[in-house]
Amino acid sequence: MASPDSDEYECLNTIGRGSFGVIKKVRRKADGAILCRKEINYGRMSQRERAQLHAEFQILSSLKHPHIIEYYSRCHLKQEQELHLYMEYAGGGDLGTAISTLKAKNQYAEESFVWSIFSQLVTALYRCHYGINPPEIGNFLGLGNTAKPVVPPGTMTILHRDLKPENVFLGEDNLVKLGDFGLAKMIQSHDFASTYVGTPFYMSPEICAAEKYTLKSDIWSLGCIIYELCAREPPFNAKTHFQLVQKIKEGKIPPLPPAYSPELTAVIKDCLRVNPDRRPDTAALLNLPVVRLMRKEKEVVDMSRILKQKEEALNARMREYEHKVEGVRKEIDATLHREWEVKARLEIDRVVKDELEKLQKTFEREVQARVEAELQARARKAAVSFAASAETDLSSSQSKSSSDYPGSSVGGTSTDGDVSSATDASEISAHSPDSSFGHEVHVKKNTRTPFARAQTMFAGVGAMGTPMDVEMASPSPMAIASLSLSPRRTAATKAPPANPGNIFAIPSAIADDPRWAPRDCSSGSSGLDSDFDDDENMMV
Repeated sequence: MASPDSDEYECLNTIGRGSFGVIKKVRRKADGAILCRKEINYGRMSQRERAQLHAEFQILSSLKHPHIIEYYSRCHLKQEQELHLYMEYAGGGDLGTAISTLKAKNQYAEESFVWSIFSQLVTALYRCHYGINPPEIGNFLGLGNTAKPVVPPGTMTILHRDLKPENVFLGEDNLVKLGDFGLAKMIQSHDFASTYVGTPFYMSPEICAAEKYTLKSDIWSLGCIIYELCAREPPFNAKTHFQLVQKIKEGKIPPLPPAYSPELTAVIKDCLRVNPDRRPDTAALLNLPVVRLMRKEKEVVDMSRILKQKEEALNARMREYEHKVEGVRKEIDATLHREWEVKARLEIDRVVKDELEKLQKTFEREVQARVEAELQARARKAAVSFAASAETDLSSSQSKSSSDYPGSSVGGTSTDGDVSSATDASEISAHSPDSSFGHEVHVKKNTRTPFARAQTMFAGVGAMGTPMDVEMASPSPMAIASLSLSPRRTAATKAPPANPGNIFAIPSAIADDPRWAPRDCSSGSSGLDSDFDDDENMMV
């Protein structure tokens, strides 16, 4: 069954096991941080063990120090009776594993490494024993008394009571992390613990004598850890518990390998004094020149690491800002591009509109000019055509008049230069221009026959046709039958003759009569013609 916290954490692998559970390496999904999860099954724990577990919760939540394993959170699984503690992960393993590795390789730890581990453990114990962080390093060459703590009254101090190499964890750059406070106890200042529940190899003489556990008991355990780091063996070892207790009470230890300095040997011996009052406290140990130097060196390393972390954070933030700036720049460029596109489009539309208006006006002017030119050309053409048509009509009328009515005002067969056939030659007067007598001769006008039509003459123009000059379809007046003034019954039914006869026409029966033959008037004048001539002469 999946745990409720499986949605927040990803289990990577198991790094340790104990009597009450396992320790796993997990990854926090929110930020990818690597943590250590201590899975504790409290179902089989006694009441005393549960009290110790509860004490560990309180201690871990109150300790905040660079050299102490940090406690983050916990998850209680009531149904499984399990408790998950999420703590800081130290990827370098523990000091016990490092000692075993050195022993397997038959190597000794370098003294600088030993001093580094020692100084970091002292600072961690200082935070536990005095409830406050150690003072700043200051001038590491001076001895001073700056290491003496000023603890406020009522401050809670912590006794670890289980200091051993397996509870000292190593991180990056050999960073020491003190952990596993399961057997620790919170006491008031100047109080003492009466019981001991730690590992027998690292218990102090006062614990062996059934005396109270004090802050100096942790100093004894610290000396045992540093000795084992140098010699690769615990300072006190025996086959039985009784022999071990006797050796601890005597306080005799084998000498360290000659590879280490007398200063390191002296510090270890001071920490392993049988009388707890003669042991140095963490404040005195911090004031040692070598420890101060190690702390200063560690401070430089820490500052370098912090600067590196800050630089990485700044670089990450810088990249984030650059990404944001790039995004903002792209957005601004896109906005400007869109604005310029809109402006350009509007400007193009405006220019196109202006040009279209200009072209439209030019087109209208051109069309107007061409229309006017076309109208003028057509007007001129129409005028010329009309004039030509008028001249053609006039010439045709003149030619028709000349051919139909040649010069005389009466008659249809006479000419301008001819003398009337009814005029006698004896009537030519002396006034005629042709006369040798020099008298004016009056030309006799043509005699108008009874059936001749009058012709209107225009001076200087020539003969033109008049309504009286229009020839009828028949050369004679209409038939008498068509002149009836009253309707006839037969007229409505009869079709008009195709060629109505002339009322003055000579009947065919008498057409052959010589009496009806036309006579030549020029040969002689009858009395009737003379009368007509006399009348005309009188009119002239």
